[in-house]
Amino acid sequence: MRELILEYENGRKALLEYISTLPGKRKPKVFRNYKLIRNSASDQRRSEAMKMLRDMDYALKWMRDGHDPKRLKGIEIKDGYKNIVKLDPTKLQQYYSESVTTLEAPDVELNYMQLEVIESVLNMLSEREKDAYILIRANEYTFAEAAEALNIKKI
Repeated sequence: MRELILEYENGRKALLEYISTLPGKRKPKVFRNYKLIRNSASDQRRSEAMKMLRDMDYALKWMRDGHDPKRLKGIEIKDGYKNIVKLDPTKLQQYYSESVTTLEAPDVELNYMQLEVIESVLNMLSEREKDAYILIRANEYTFAEAAEALNIKKI
């Protein structure tokens, strides 16, 4: 696969060199009926070369990423994985020691930066989301137990 990607990259470079040798874009001629007329062969060669370049870029992106670049679904569109903050659950338990449950918080010291990170991340959530997150992550509830505690039912 690496060899194929290298071949495509070399072909792309050669195509870019070819495009740079073509004459620049000219203004299209406009007539009374406002239809644009292109200046024949040179413009057509340039537009065909640009189409080829777009196709090569598309194929290269597909080979590098391993999936269709134009087909985005759900979380890829929202870019949900971009701002993930990983945090030790024991630190979250320490932050919410006066919780609903009877779990005892472990003796873990939180520094100022860790407290700031926890507060800023939790402030982005709504109250209901925050309650669910705390029950599941800090208090180690299962999803079913957290749903029951928050009176959430499947539809």
